[in-house]
Amino acid sequence: MNWNFFITAYFNSVFGALIAPMYVRYLHKTGKLDDRFHNLLLLFFLTFSFWSYHFLFALGVNSSLPPWKHLFLILLAVTEAYGTKKYIRRLFTIQTFHTGLFLRKGSLAAVYFVAFEILYHLLIFDRESQLSLNLSAFVLTISLSLGISFSALRLLILLSRESSEPRYRNWLYAGAFFIGVALTINPLLITISMIDPQAADLPLNFNFSLIPFSLQAACWVALLLVPDTYGEKVRLREIEKREETERYYHSLFRHNPDGVLALNREGLILQANTSSAGMSGYEEAELVGQSLSALLPGVCLTLPEDVHAATLLQDDTYETWLRKKSGTAFSVRVTTIPIIMDNKVAGVYAVVKDIEDAKAYQNRIHHLAYHDELTGLPNRRYFMNELAARAAEALTGFAVIYVDLDRFKKVNDLFGHSFGDQLITDAASKLRQLLPKSSILARLGGDEFVILADGTADKMLLQPLLRKIVGLFGQPLLVMGQEVILSASLGVAFFPKDGTEPDELMKKADLAMYESKRNGAQHFHFYENTMKAADLADILLENDLRRALERGEIEAYYQPKVDHSTSAVIGGEALLRWRHPRLGLVSPARFIPVAEETGVIVELERWIMEEACRQNKRWQEEGLPAIPISVNLSPSHLSQSTIITTVTEALGKSGLEARYLELEVTESMMMHNEERSILRLHQFKLLGLSISMDDFGTGYSSLSYLTKLPIDILKIDQSFVRQLETGSRAIVETIISMARLLSLQVIAEGVETLEQAELLASLGCVQVQGYCYSPPVPAAEFRQLLEQQAVPPSAGFQSSCL
Repeated sequence: MNWNFFITAYFNSVFGALIAPMYVRYLHKTGKLDDRFHNLLLLFFLTFSFWSYHFLFALGVNSSLPPWKHLFLILLAVTEAYGTKKYIRRLFTIQTFHTGLFLRKGSLAAVYFVAFEILYHLLIFDRESQLSLNLSAFVLTISLSLGISFSALRLLILLSRESSEPRYRNWLYAGAFFIGVALTINPLLITISMIDPQAADLPLNFNFSLIPFSLQAACWVALLLVPDTYGEKVRLREIEKREETERYYHSLFRHNPDGVLALNREGLILQANTSSAGMSGYEEAELVGQSLSALLPGVCLTLPEDVHAATLLQDDTYETWLRKKSGTAFSVRVTTIPIIMDNKVAGVYAVVKDIEDAKAYQNRIHHLAYHDELTGLPNRRYFMNELAARAAEALTGFAVIYVDLDRFKKVNDLFGHSFGDQLITDAASKLRQLLPKSSILARLGGDEFVILADGTADKMLLQPLLRKIVGLFGQPLLVMGQEVILSASLGVAFFPKDGTEPDELMKKADLAMYESKRNGAQHFHFYENTMKAADLADILLENDLRRALERGEIEAYYQPKVDHSTSAVIGGEALLRWRHPRLGLVSPARFIPVAEETGVIVELERWIMEEACRQNKRWQEEGLPAIPISVNLSPSHLSQSTIITTVTEALGKSGLEARYLELEVTESMMMHNEERSILRLHQFKLLGLSISMDDFGTGYSSLSYLTKLPIDILKIDQSFVRQLETGSRAIVETIISMARLLSLQVIAEGVETLEQAELLASLGCVQVQGYCYSPPVPAAEFRQLLEQQAVPPSAGFQSSCL
């Protein structure tokens, strides 16, 4: 007997017992248990392990195997390996073990391995004289094999189920080691039970035979202890984790800022945290046993029996109100979460969040989004939504009434914005009192209101209401101790006669309102199909103009002022240009009057002033000649108290010196509110600005009037320049003479031909501005003119001078 082969076989068996279960466990965790390659690799490993062990065992007992026995040995190893592979894989896929299954699997393993060992021994010890059954040893072998199988099965179950943390994994390795030892000893036990030692020439006696049985019994005991010890440690760890989880849960439950209620299936409160007690006014003990419906009347729970139906309740959220102990109530948001125990719905958690402040804030935001902040009336968004809803469900017709206060802008400019705001508020209040309750009154912005008069699409029936509205604004309104008389223009469109779409009705009512304005103040007008399409185009243009600045459609163009005697550029005028995305470059003659009428001109002039200052400063920094750039002021802008701030901010932002900014005012605007206008001009002079009188000669100014104004430049109006050769020469000579007497500079605008420029020079006016030298051009082209320093007449603009 060669013990070296036995020792080698022993280590081979132990190695196989360690690797095979661990490898199957790895495949199970990585989802590769059904992978063909890995299954073939496992089969090859087990086959090699079984074959090599029994081959070494045969060598150890000095048994020579002919080739055909080698072939049978390999076939037995493959068969045993295939069955073992399926057995181990099956253990890792069984979800639930019960006693019957455990006994079957354990018995099967014992019988399987004992049967194969008998076959191996019959193959190795093939002579009949070598076979001798020792019944007591055989029964003991079967008993130990059964015990080992059941204990190994327990270990493999743990191996397939547990996460095997590093601190416990060594116990599993130890168990696999003892399985390997038992598998190694098992063939020796079969040998003792079936083989005659003397006939087989084996040095086995009674004393020696006790050793493998004792070792096998020791392995059995070890395999009993390993799962028990491992399981106990895992159990203690689970208890520790459960206690830790319970502490976390308790902390989350008790200290949650939201109210948390634990309810049973009947909806009775089992537990309540501190927050739920605080928000309800009850003590925690008082809440226990109460019905949820008594605390939260808006929540109705119907709990299903099965878990699948309970998934429908996951994160089910209600917005309701909570009734406090004092009897008051406030808004809450309740989220219900099913409590699942043993695959059954045992109750529900109700998480209660106080949303009273959030709801009030949300309502406030919603109110601001759909109401006018100044008057509290519905705004355009609200009105358009309501108009669409009424149009969709209307069984009868209704009217859309557009109301525009005619004189509001003048009053606002005269008395200031605070007065104007109060006037709008009072006007809205009186309108609201005048209208029927079924009507909707909304403020569109500025001095524009719109009314939805429900239930009537008849002109005769609507006229009494329209006359009342017109009459309301024909009477004096007392605002901040000041009596003010306004006038109103009304436009009416009917649904469905004039249109069925909200936008269409609004446009047609607006168009009818403009028709009222043409007929004078204090009128109302019904929409008619004969109204000009051009009127509608004007309305659309006005709407686009209000958003032109924010869309970046407004541009600054510059027209040079030239000394005709030297052709040098001595200044420039910044002019507004509107590049409409659909209409292209819109003529100033078309959009400036609209801007003045709507009040948009103030924003436009503020922008052009800042842009002109910024651009002029940039040209100076680039080393170009320093020249003044003029900007036009409208009457409404000049009358505003913020005009001085606007000018100083434009200069401050750009860093431009005040002497390089020139403000152009018209003769006519000086005659309205003369004292305030003169005061504004003096304030401009104190800042260091130059002031020019534009369109001079078109009004009724006198020499004495001019002496009061702190102006520096007179501009001869282009209407006189055009008729210079026919009938305006005397007027032009007079203006030039007045300028000399008052020590003022004089410049002629609208000079289109070289002949006009020569004639003006002969009269003493050498500073000219017009198409003869250059039309208004973008900043980049104006920069080129400054670089040239001298601009000859008609240079680059031949067609303009012809």
